[in-house]
Amino acid sequence: MEIDNELSVTLPLKPCPRNKCRKKTRGECKRQKLKKLRHTPKELPKFPTCGHNGQSGKPYYCSSLTMHQIKIFHRNLYASNEKIKQDCFIIASCKGRKCKRSKLNKDKISINYFVTTDPGKKIRVCKTVFLKIGGLSRDRIERVMKNYVLYGNLPQENRGGDRVGAKNDEKKTSIKNFIESLNCVKSHYCRSQTSCRLSSYTRRVLDQMRSLHTPDLTLFRVVFVVPLKSAV
Repeated sequence: MEIDNELSVTLPLKPCPRNKCRKKTRGECKRQKLKKLRHTPKELPKFPTCGHNGQSGKPYYCSSLTMHQIKIFHRNLYASNEKIKQDCFIIASCKGRKCKRSKLNKDKISINYFVTTDPGKKIRVCKTVFLKIGGLSRDRIERVMKNYVLYGNLPQENRGGDRVGAKNDEKKTSIKNFIESLNCVKSHYCRSQTSCRLSSYTRRVLDQMRSLHTPDLTLFRVVFVVPLKSAV
């Protein structure tokens, strides 16, 4: 297929500077709001009722906690709605080690739970009290501590992110190089002969260009209109 003579010109195609349109407010979209709510407290902390007071065989001091200390611990845990910061606080409040006898599961670990009352002072509590005070799930604590104790991995966010955009990077680069290799007829009308806003590809010529390069019309138009801002 041959392209019309409209492309036989001398003006090169250049990327246009970023426009001044209103930008999206990050954190106001539905996805970001749900992300914040995902790691907010679902209920108030509960006062311990287990009765542990440091007796032999059960070195827990749950009964020595006051409601003021529980409130401060709960507030420090949810000071941020970010999952990574909360996981770091969990690591600082727990102490884990690999089990010496692990016949069934080699990746099993033993975790001790503490509630920080004053700077540098921690009170050891049982798992049930720690979960009720923090409003956390057992699986989350075990997952965070296992990654830290056994593998030395610091907390990270594995949920979300762009998992599709990278698949089309090669196509977009190829389309962009193809378009930039062409020449335009003249500057855009009423633009004072600007050097970056160029035109005049007719619709028929654009269809020919697209059919010669890629069958994906949507992707071709995205690269042609958005980054290069060429006139159609």
